[in-house]
Amino acid sequence: MKLPEPLSVLLKDKKTCTIYLNNMCCTRPGFATYENTIKIYERYKDKYSYKDFIEKYFDIQFYYDNLSLILFYPKVNDKPPGGKASNGGCVFLKRVLTGAPNEQYMNCSLYDDKSFDEITTWPLGCVTDSTSVGPEYKRFWEYRLSMVNYYFPRSTWRFYEHINEKEMTEEQALGIAQEQQRRFDENLGV
Repeated sequence: MKLPEPLSVLLKDKKTCTIYLNNMCCTRPGFATYENTIKIYERYKDKYSYKDFIEKYFDIQFYYDNLSLILFYPKVNDKPPGGKASNGGCVFLKRVLTGAPNEQYMNCSLYDDKSFDEITTWPLGCVTDSTSVGPEYKRFWEYRLSMVNYYFPRSTWRFYEHINEKEMTEEQALGIAQEQQRRFDENLGV
């Protein structure tokens, strides 16, 4: 699936994740869209159902007041014994991070050089995420988020139809999302 031109231009302009230059983004991976998860799942479909795959490898987060946008954050491995890294890195790395210099070089198993033009296995948030923060990055984050929501609308609805393997209204899907968000908040003590 081709990326819409304005989103592709934004990603090419903001290549902030330099995975091949030892970027520590891999310890806090960027988000995958629903469409990314479908591509990634193709590699795992013989082992898991789509629902089990998502539960095993991703943490989900909803965005906007009506929770209409769902994004999937790859889980991270535990810190290895004696490792110097803050954690073992993204579950999709080819090897667990220890904190050794340059260990992330060529380490992402999902990387795809077509990710600036197409939806691929490389999570869209990893294409452009950065560990740097500040006002400029916050504006970029909000702009990118609104573009993802605009070009890939109603992702929460499409996701819940997929994992429940049945048609449902958008209101039903958003109701499930609201209940799940309530449980997340409860677990976090919010």
